[in-house]
Amino acid sequence: MESLKNLVGKKIRIIRKAKSLTQEALAEKAGLHFSYIGGLERGERNVSLDSLEKIIMALDMSAEEFFDFQIRSKSTSKKQQVIDEINQVLKVRDIKELKMIQSLSKNLFDIVDSYK
Repeated sequence: MESLKNLVGKKIRIIRKAKSLTQEALAEKAGLHFSYIGGLERGERNVSLDSLEKIIMALDMSAEEFFDFQIRSKSTSKKQQVIDEINQVLKVRDIKELKMIQSLSKNLFDIVDSYK
């Protein structure tokens, strides 16, 4: 089972990247050091609740959104894991971006299907 420290670190990295933030930019917004953010994302550092709250606020999220982890059993398929990761990235996008992604995806899959 993956540790909570690793899960939180991965979640921070996924959301940070989805919001096109560097570790430095996130650290600045949160009032923390960029090396601390890197250590959290790699699962090398423990996070205090105060620091985690600063990070969540800097990511413009609620705690409820941040802690919405997908519960997976050991039998969860690789395909479902990829779908869950895509879903996490999409959750932080605004409606305009989501509609653009929807349109691009449809066009892309139409092309892929035409080669089958």
